[in-house]
Amino acid sequence: SRPNEPSHFLAIQKNASPLDDALHVLMVVRGTKSMSDLITDAMMEATDYEYCLPGEGGEDNIIQGKAHSGMVQSGKYLVERHQKLLQTLLKLSKKRKLET
Repeated sequence: SRPNEPSHFLAIQKNASPLDDALHVLMVVRGTKSMSDLITDAMMEATDYEYCLPGEGGEDNIIQGKAHSGMVQSGKYLVERHQKLLQTLLKLSKKRKLET
């Protein structure tokens, strides 16, 4: 781990039912273990965040709030690191949606 880059792994469900239209992915993020993790934890400043949650019928739901700045930065890192991979896996799986 490095500050705001938490250790983690992805697990993908194998042998899912062909009737299930979702690719099931689990992202596991390790908790505090090292000095780098402690630095992330120590950044106790709250920061604004905004998240766009795709809604039914093409309408997006915007979620806004405040969160621990280290957690927000860590979340952005994980999205940037895995977004293309997850899109590729979804396409290759021929499933309609991704569930995490």
